[in-house]
Amino acid sequence: MEPLYYINCLLHNAARKDILPRLRFIEQNLVLSDFKEVPAHAILFFMKSVEGIILKKTPRREADAVFTLYTKEHGLMELQAKSVRKHTGKLRHGLDMFNHAEVFFVPSKHIPIITDFKIKDSHLVLKNDLYRLKLAHFATQIIFRIFEPGLAEEKVWQKTSDFFSILNNKYATKDGLKESAYLWCYHILDSNGLNPRAPDFKLADSTILRTRIKDMFLNNFGVNLDKLI
Repeated sequence: MEPLYYINCLLHNAARKDILPRLRFIEQNLVLSDFKEVPAHAILFFMKSVEGIILKKTPRREADAVFTLYTKEHGLMELQAKSVRKHTGKLRHGLDMFNHAEVFFVPSKHIPIITDFKIKDSHLVLKNDLYRLKLAHFATQIIFRIFEPGLAEEKVWQKTSDFFSILNNKYATKDGLKESAYLWCYHILDSNGLNPRAPDFKLADSTILRTRIKDMFLNNFGVNLDKLI
């Protein structure tokens, strides 16, 4: 759902049963915290959304949490969720590690506050396989090591989104997943202006390319891929 359409529904269709809980959530979690004197309908005008993959969850205070996402619009981005660690938290079941989601939020003095979400892919196959989880954590470490927050790169987002989709493909073999990890690394290098292919490179030289990728990651980013993949 587009943010402007979402806001319009909330403002003009508040009598609908499916809209009222969202208004109550905003009143309870936003107006009483960071927006003490601002009415809920005014906060809705500031609502924005991003599409991203949740890479990290950091507990905060008694029941809150800060989530780090790699997003299509802003690259690495931190968002906070109020009361998300409570058993009754409205956002509890959607903000899970490695979920691909559209996240709605409003600006705050420090970290933007999540108000709602729409899951695009829960990556359940990935989450139930140790090797796939290892590769997902590997990609997370690389992203945190190389990219600065707030810098969006469309190519990196697309390749990262595709990589997580491959990790979630139940028919992918272990060798195929490993090859996909090196291919993702290749695109990360290329996006940083580092092309591991020599002018005389041939597609059959996959072993040579893999060696060059590992050497370039170690020399440019201090990352030993042999320990991660």
